[in-house]
Amino acid sequence: MGSRTWGLDGGPLPRRSRLGLRCQYYLQWIYLPVGLVLMAVAAVLAAVGGGAGGVGPAGGAGGGSGDPYGGDSLFLKRRQYLLELNGTAQEWTCRADSVLRAAVRRYHEGSVTLPVTVYRGIGVKGVAALAEPLGWRVDFGRTRYEGGKAVVLVPVSAGRVA
Repeated sequence: MGSRTWGLDGGPLPRRSRLGLRCQYYLQWIYLPVGLVLMAVAAVLAAVGGGAGGVGPAGGAGGGSGDPYGGDSLFLKRRQYLLELNGTAQEWTCRADSVLRAAVRRYHEGSVTLPVTVYRGIGVKGVAALAEPLGWRVDFGRTRYEGGKAVVLVPVSAGRVA
């Protein structure tokens, strides 16, 4: 099975490399302050230059989501770091269940997409098992299109995709 289809058989995805996780976790303490300084410089230049292309709140850095793991944040929180490093299937199930329930509560129409950082340790089959009692199912056609980086869920009432 090639890297493009990892996890599409429904099983857990491979763990991220320890070196890559450690580099991301520890180096973020360097690139975060550097990025903040660069954003401050850009804001000052935009203010001096008449406000063209101004810098405003972008939202979404995982802060306001209420997700204790950090959501889809660029910043890797310690809890997500430990889950990625040593998480058990039970811990991944709790993580995926809480995010799925929150996504279903916020749902308006269309579909719900969960990134791989939510379900890596339980795979697509694990997400399908969590979604079924909530009245949702995995849209395997769209999930394959996402290339194993996300799972797409639709309400059961949305009909079956061939």
